[in-house]
Amino acid sequence: VGSTVDSATLKRAIEAIHRDFDDEFTSEQQYKTMDNPAGKDEFRKSLPDNYLFKFFQEAQAAYGIKAWNDTELGLIKPRPLKRGTLKFEELPGREDKAQLSAKGLTTGQVRYTDDTQVPSYYGYLVLSTSATGKIKSIDTSAAMQAEGVK
Repeated sequence: VGSTVDSATLKRAIEAIHRDFDDEFTSEQQYKTMDNPAGKDEFRKSLPDNYLFKFFQEAQAAYGIKAWNDTELGLIKPRPLKRGTLKFEELPGREDKAQLSAKGLTTGQVRYTDDTQVPSYYGYLVLSTSATGKIKSIDTSAAMQAEGVK
């Protein structure tokens, strides 16, 4: 609060963020690949820097302050945007057709297996004290006294 919107304030803000959050940063193993053995950790650590930089650029534009010079940017140069091409291909037989079940799915008319009440059997696991013994009889009298047992 009360700071000017300049490169010194930006650098102090970035240092404060790294002071507060770098110790809490955890490495993500799933981003480490053969092509990128260091992973994306450094890139992920630099994201707050880039967001702050963009905020400072927009704040300067909003208040009519000059645009950033290359000498003021230091190490925080914005990455150039890459242009890509998306190609969509429809396979034969998968043309844009109305899905017949769409109305039923969106209105709740379609019944799923979880919506259906079916008679079920329930069991209870009882461990034996003999690994090679044979069952001669089972006393179910206590179980038959329980509520809901038929």
